[in-house]
Amino acid sequence: MNTPYTHAKADEKRLSEYFEAQWESPYQSTIQFFDWLAGLVDFKPQANYADLGCGMGSNAYYWSKQQPNSNICGIDIDSDLVEQGNQMIGHKQARNVSLTQDDWFGLRQEHFNRYDGVVSLQTLMMFKEHASPINRIIDLNPEWFAINSLFFDGDIETSTLIKDHTYD
Repeated sequence: MNTPYTHAKADEKRLSEYFEAQWESPYQSTIQFFDWLAGLVDFKPQANYADLGCGMGSNAYYWSKQQPNSNICGIDIDSDLVEQGNQMIGHKQARNVSLTQDDWFGLRQEHFNRYDGVVSLQTLMMFKEHASPINRIIDLNPEWFAINSLFFDGDIETSTLIKDHTYD
């Protein structure tokens, strides 16, 4: 199975804090990605764009502020994150962004032939292989897609230790 690890269940408090922090202060990786993309893509007014694997939707929200005349749809498999993100969108009264729960490998028909462009940020690395998820994006038939993630060609194991001394 090529389903991404839904890490929300592992440590919900820390994950929520990670996602929520970007709503108020977007990470430089997000800012740089969308600045890079704006230099390559001629965004159209009233166009539809998707953020596949959006998590709580903070990247989609940031993008919606950069493209106020477009419609941004964030799509994620984790219904809890989608619900929390839609609450944040409502709180911020954002009108051109919404989130929906769906499975990358079983997307509802409404997503096909709908998006002018598709992005995916830091999600592709969650899959065991990359061809199938990329082919699913291609199946959506967007004019373009852009992905940022961590990649390594070969066998690798990595771990990251983060010590947050504000926790007991």
